[in-house]
Formats: sequence, structure tokens, C-alpha cells
Amino acid sequence: MVARAGQLSERITITRASEPDDGAGEPVLTWADLATVWAGVVETAPRAVMAAGVADVDAPLTRFEIRNDGDAAGVTAADRLVWVTNANLAMRIVEVSRAGVRPLYLTIAAREIEPGEA
Repeated sequence: MVARAGQLSERITITRASEPDDGAGEPVLTWADLATVWAGVVETAPRAVMAAGVADVDAPLTRFEIRNDGDAAGVTAADRLVWVTNANLAMRIVEVSRAGVRPLYLTIAAREIEPGEA
């Protein structure tokens, strides 16, 4: 999928983990906003996910295409995202793809976070 500006119709917020001290010497996992951007979205069926070599096929994989600029350019598979225009659905990033030396867009593959998942 190569998104055009008009196809970036969904809002996502990319979040990054940190473990600040809670004041008593214990780290506390928190997620802070890295960037809020417009994205194009393509749902991927579990069969296609399996063919792509992704082991966990229970939850469908969703691919987001965003512009490769600003803070969003540093997104990694260790980050998470919140699909703002889909009832703030929290998702874990599975893969980030960059095509070419200086790509205009990034493709982020993500899956819904299951209840109780850290």
C-alpha cells in the first residue's frame, strides 16, 4: 500500500515505554506519547499474517502507513500505538518497515493488546 495524503484518514498516537523511579526506588512501567499522526489503515487476515511468517496469529494484524518524518520517524517494534479514531484501541507494534534509503512512508504492523498484557 502506498498512501496518498488523502488516504491518511485515521489518527494514531505512538507511545514509548519508560521506567521512572516511583520515589521508593522501584521502577514503574509507563507509556508516554511519542507522536500523534495521520495514518492509512489496511486490515490483514490471520491467514495472510501466517504466510508472512508472524507466529502469533490469534489476533488479526493491522497495518498502518504513516509519513516518515518528525518524531514518528523513530518508531520501533518496542513501541506501542493507540488507534485514536477506533475508540482509542491500544495495540502492540509487531514490525516497522522502511522501503528504500529515504522512504517517504513507514508501514507499522500492529496487533490489539490482550487484557492483562503488560
